[in-house]
Amino acid sequence: MTQSLQPDSLDACRRELDALACRLQEETAARRVLEQLVDGQEELYHSILDNLQGVALECIGSDHRLLWVSKNIEEMVGQPRKNLAGHPCFRVIQGEEAPCPVCSVKEALTTGEVQQCERLGPNGKAWAVRSVPIKNAQGQVEKVLHFGYDITALKTHALALERSEQAYRALFEQAPIGIYSVNLAGNYLSINPRHALMYGYDCPEDMLAATNNSSNERFADPAQREELLDLVRRLGRVAGFECLMKRKDGSQFWTSRTVRAMHDERGEFAGYMGYVEDIQERKRAEGLRQDVDLIMRHDLKSPLTSIIALPEFLLQSPRLEAQEREMLQAIRAAGRRMLEMINTSLVLFQLERGEFLLNHEPVALVELVRQVERDLLDLFTLKDVTLVQAYDPSPGAMIVSGNPTLLYSCLANLIKNALEASPEGERIAVTGQRNTALEPPGVTLRIHNRGRVPESVADRFFEKYVTAGKSGGTGLGTYSAALAVQAHGGTIEMKTSDETGTTITLQLPGHADLDFSPGTPGEVTPILPGCAGTGRP
Repeated sequence: MTQSLQPDSLDACRRELDALACRLQEETAARRVLEQLVDGQEELYHSILDNLQGVALECIGSDHRLLWVSKNIEEMVGQPRKNLAGHPCFRVIQGEEAPCPVCSVKEALTTGEVQQCERLGPNGKAWAVRSVPIKNAQGQVEKVLHFGYDITALKTHALALERSEQAYRALFEQAPIGIYSVNLAGNYLSINPRHALMYGYDCPEDMLAATNNSSNERFADPAQREELLDLVRRLGRVAGFECLMKRKDGSQFWTSRTVRAMHDERGEFAGYMGYVEDIQERKRAEGLRQDVDLIMRHDLKSPLTSIIALPEFLLQSPRLEAQEREMLQAIRAAGRRMLEMINTSLVLFQLERGEFLLNHEPVALVELVRQVERDLLDLFTLKDVTLVQAYDPSPGAMIVSGNPTLLYSCLANLIKNALEASPEGERIAVTGQRNTALEPPGVTLRIHNRGRVPESVADRFFEKYVTAGKSGGTGLGTYSAALAVQAHGGTIEMKTSDETGTTITLQLPGHADLDFSPGTPGEVTPILPGCAGTGRP
């Protein structure tokens, strides 16, 4: 029996079919939109991969066929990109008909684990390769992502670093000087073989293992270690620091070390590193030379005493003519001055060693300058140079406290040096005035000439053995003058230029017993050719 549909039922079916058709259309449109989005994302993804600097990427299937390759793969394998996709990697890249025996892709497909290796490209570039397996829902490896990273620059830098380390190690191991580093506690961080041998050890390991790895016990005087540490902390670098050290057997030796500060990651002082030299032989040679000099100076005094005594004896004769008496007096005066200079050199020797004890007495600087002028009169005449003097007229203003012989030697050296440096026909000026800024109030004395100190020695003017432009110069004059000034508790400095010439300024303390009660310093007398105490007539 046939059952017919009622009109209402047919309308209901039509509405359901229309609704279903609409949903199908909406889903189809949505699917198309999603497909377009997916295609766009994939295109964007591929664009990013193609433009990664120094990175090449391959997507390889389980049959070793290349599914997709990035642009940089051409540089890694040396093949055009269009020739690679769809072909087995071993064929188009290696030219083989079967997978390579050692292949990171094969291992990743087989083990399901990430594989890593390095390979060399056809253009000589080095690549680090990482093969990452991609698994499906069942855990089976379907494909492998094959990443390549250009490590050529890294390899080059690593090789350069390795060579640099080898060169440093060779220098460190074979250096003829000790190289070391210590932390703030004084513990050695590193030492080279020469450093160990210097202290009596066969190798660095033996020294590091001894005395709890501490450098502190190596100092003969612990105060020197603290002094060095303080200097490095304040200055950052110390050069030529001389100190007495102890060897393994307890014997002592002199060293000279140059070190610089080390800092931790917070920038705080953490120790120091540097190099050390054994200067024991140099110290021994210096001591021997000093002993010889001392003996020679001492031995010269005996015959010189006889030379001085002979004219003293002859001058007692009433039958001497005036010219003969004058010559004998000159011989006696020269001998006395020579004896004073020998005594002064002995004093300077003591000054260098810190052994000189200064006996203070009032010394009139004006008289010393005039004595120097008289003694150098022939040299002034030879160079046609005039010595002009001007001093503070205040009572006692030019009197200082010190050793007259030492101060005479100081002024004689400085004035003679100015005379030798001065152009002919010029003037040398000596000016002085009271300086109430010193305690006790003292004297500022200036010696000026029109010559200029050569640039090669200007910065080392007061150093030992520094000389320039003088035949037979010893380089001891200004050095001994500086020592004499420092022994008196004073200061000395030099300024020089083409425009103003050269001025040496001495600051000397006055005598504590002198009355400097006037509150204002007297004015300095103008430098005039006819002022009192001028030199050549």
